[in-house]
Amino acid sequence: MHNIRFIISAIFLYFSFSVAIPAQSTKQLGDNEQYTILIAKADSCYMRQNYEDAKRFFASAFQIENCVQNNHLYNAACVYALTDDKDGAYYFLNERLKRDTEWYISDFDADKDLMSLHEDSRWAVFANEMLIRKTKHEADYDIPLRKELLEIGRSDQCIRYELMAHSQRHADDKAMADSLFKVLLRVDSLNQKKICNILDTRGFVGKDKVGEACEVFWLVIQHSPVELQKKYLSQFRIAADKGEIAQAHVAMMEDRINVFEGKPQKYGSQLKEGNDGKMRLYKLQNPAKVDEWRKSVGMIPLAEYLQTMGIVRGK
Repeated sequence: MHNIRFIISAIFLYFSFSVAIPAQSTKQLGDNEQYTILIAKADSCYMRQNYEDAKRFFASAFQIENCVQNNHLYNAACVYALTDDKDGAYYFLNERLKRDTEWYISDFDADKDLMSLHEDSRWAVFANEMLIRKTKHEADYDIPLRKELLEIGRSDQCIRYELMAHSQRHADDKAMADSLFKVLLRVDSLNQKKICNILDTRGFVGKDKVGEACEVFWLVIQHSPVELQKKYLSQFRIAADKGEIAQAHVAMMEDRINVFEGKPQKYGSQLKEGNDGKMRLYKLQNPAKVDEWRKSVGMIPLAEYLQTMGIVRGK
């Protein structure tokens, strides 16, 4: 489910294992907030391998039809496949295809969540449509570079997924958590060297050459030391202005840099752990303007984000 499709998920996935969703009835909330909370619950259940509950939360979220996001349809298909509900899985895959005629996944047959669908006669139809779209879109791609970026992105996410899954299932096993964290540091160090080499020699290579794999540049650098984030921030700003990556990605990096330097953040994307062990919002530049700034880069209102993440607003 959560592979190079970013991260629902690339932005918030690494928080989901520790999030406590509020007990407040979602019926009291607006459609967007209600939908976001239900999707967060579905993702959280998926991370705990509680696929039946994840399936239930996806189904509830999709009842709010005006809020349905395409990438969530694919994630739902994965959950339905994992519960051996093939009809449901194919329904959501076909809905994803219909809603976005340009959408495809380069390595669609490698997603382990969908393995149960491969023996079904409908898989050949889906696979053929994926191949047609892949061939069309990748005709002018730099295939070697795309493959390299996708592999870097996959390694970045896989170790984080493994660490989160361990935290969900074995929260008291600190030794294994420490071991996995050391692996994460090694993976990050190797990935940073590869990505920095590409950015230094070729610059930011965009969608016309590598498709959505260009997001891997940001994905890796946002996990890097602040010096690297500052070094490449201008390249990411230009890429965002061209529509290569989301403006929200750049906003998050700007916030991260400010937090590293002890300055207030602009967009409210960064959290800190309080003395009581609970996560809270890091200090803001201007609380009165934060939602205006967030809206300008495509972020949801701060209160909605904090409610969804189960975060207490700091002072």
